[in-house]
Amino acid sequence: TFRFVIGEVRRKYGTGRIVVVADMGIITGDNIYYLTAGKNMNGYVFSFSVRGATDAFKQYVLDDTSYVGLDGKPAKENTSFKIKSRRIARDINVSLKSGGKVKKVVYEKQVVFWAKKYADKAAAQRSELAKKAVGLVEDPAKYDRATSYGAAKYVKDMAFDKDTGEIVMGRKACFDYDKLSEDEKYDGYYSLVTSELDMADSEIIDTYRGLWEIEETFKVTKGTLEARPVYVSRKDRIGAHFLTCFIALVIIRIIGKKTGRKYSAEKIVSCLNSISCSNEQDNIYLFDYRSKISDAIGSALGIDFTKKRLRRQEIKNILAESKK
Repeated sequence: TFRFVIGEVRRKYGTGRIVVVADMGIITGDNIYYLTAGKNMNGYVFSFSVRGATDAFKQYVLDDTSYVGLDGKPAKENTSFKIKSRRIARDINVSLKSGGKVKKVVYEKQVVFWAKKYADKAAAQRSELAKKAVGLVEDPAKYDRATSYGAAKYVKDMAFDKDTGEIVMGRKACFDYDKLSEDEKYDGYYSLVTSELDMADSEIIDTYRGLWEIEETFKVTKGTLEARPVYVSRKDRIGAHFLTCFIALVIIRIIGKKTGRKYSAEKIVSCLNSISCSNEQDNIYLFDYRSKISDAIGSALGIDFTKKRLRRQEIKNILAESKK
C-alpha cells in the first residue's frame, strides 16, 4: 500500500525527488529500497525502535560518549536533553520476485536523543503497569487478556486461554524484574534514521515532528472543529461544511504560529469562544473575559482585548479592520 500510494502521488503531481516522513511501522527493507533505489534517489526520515533494535545499536544508544546538549557542548550528567548522531552503513533485507530475500546496504544517518520529560512520562506509565503486573501475580482471577494488556509482559510463566482470554490457573507466575529493569534503561530515548546524510540533527527532528502536526491536524479537525459527524446530506452543503472547517483550521494555525505555538488548538478555540460582550448601557458594551491567551492573540493580531468596555463604533472599526 505504501509503495502504491507513493507511486500514485508522484505520477499524479509530477514531483521531483521526495523525502518521506513516517513512523516505525513503515521502516521495512522493501520500503527503504523502493525509495532510495533508481534514478530519483528519494529519501526518508523514519522513527526507529530503540528497544527492538540490535544489541549493537542499543549499546550505541546507552553509551554516553558524543552526546551533546542544546548548547552543542558535551552533555552534563544532570542535563534535561541530549543528542548525538552518526553516519553508518546498514544491511536491509529486500524481497525478490521469486519469494526469497537479498541483503542490500544503505548508507544512513542515525539520530538518537534523550529528553527528561519523556523519560519521566515513560517511568510514570510503567509504574502503573508494574502495579497491575503485581496484581496479576497476586490475584490472577481478577484479570484476563484484555484487562491485563501492557502489564502481562512483566509477569513470568503466565498464559491465557486461547478461546476465552482468561488466565490459565495453576501456573506459578512471578514478577519479571529483569524485564522491568531492561525496559527502564531506554526510558526517554528516541531514534530517527534518515537517508539525508548532510541534514542537521535539529532539522531531522523538526522534520519528523511535522508528522505529529499532521496527525494532530486530523484530531483537531474531527474533534475541536467537529468535522464529523456531518449533519447535512446535499453534496454542496457537505462541501460547504468541510470548507468551513478547513478555513477555521487555517485560522487556528495562523494564530498558533503568530503566538509562538505556545497554545493548543483546543485552548485557542476555547479562548475565542469565550470572548463576547453584552450591552451594559446605551452605547457601551461590556467584555467580561480576559486571559493570558486572549492577550497573546490580541497582541499578535493587533486587537486590544484588554479593554473591558467599548463603544459600538469601536467594535465596528475592529471588525472592519479584521476583514482587510
